Amino acid sequence: MVGASERAVVEAVSNHTQSRGCIWRLSISLFPTCSCPPTPMASTASSLLPAPVAHPLALSTLRALVNPRSIQSLAAGTLLGSCIWGSFISGVIAYKTLPRQSFGLLQSKLFPTYFSMSTYLSTFMLGHWLYQHPGVSRAMFDSAHLSSGSVVNAWVLAAGFLGTSAVNWLIVTPWTSGIMFKRHRLEREEGKSYTDPNASEAMKSLSKQFATAHSVSSLLNMVFLGSILYHSAWLATYGF
Repeated sequence: MVGASERAVVEAVSNHTQSRGCIWRLSISLFPTCSCPPTPMASTASSLLPAPVAHPLALSTLRALVNPRSIQSLAAGTLLGSCIWGSFISGVIAYKTLPRQSFGLLQSKLFPTYFSMSTYLSTFMLGHWLYQHPGVSRAMFDSAHLSSGSVVNAWVLAAGFLGTSAVNWLIVTPWTSGIMFKRHRLEREEGKSYTDPNASEAMKSLSKQFATAHSVSSLLNMVFLGSILYHSAWLATYGF
């Protein structure tokens, strides 16, 4: 039987320690027969326990990771990383490090590989997207469906991915490289750089052509980069 004085002590201690989440432990230690409800802190602690693993690490789980959707995500990541690396990191470092003609020769070897890889991966991604969204290939040409997310992404993949990379690979890169090599030969023949104020009119004409071709290639690459960012953000936010 608990006396009035003991109950008063318990009530006082309870009021003092309740905010700290330890009243139930103190009460049980003083009066083992006292049943006190768990405090919010105890409930919070139980909520921090790890949830059961839904997909344990096993061979079947690893096999399930190899599917068209995961390949689509990996392809988007590959294209985004290679575009950022080539456009803003490796290209800039190479331009600052190598002699100009050596840099041009390097780029003439890298760009066909980069744009062909982008074209092949873009083709797969577009095909998989159309497969995952039946009817989108027809809806792409229906003005009533142009605001649909699946249709917008189909156009992004078709024009922003596949279109820009294919044009850069098959048309613009050969055009740019051809002009560049002509200018290199003319520089050797004239014994002067294209930046020389006394360069020939032929040299100046090639420089203008190269500037135009390079600008077209850069513009297409920026459209490609914007398309990758949009589609990757869409996949991360809304999935397939």
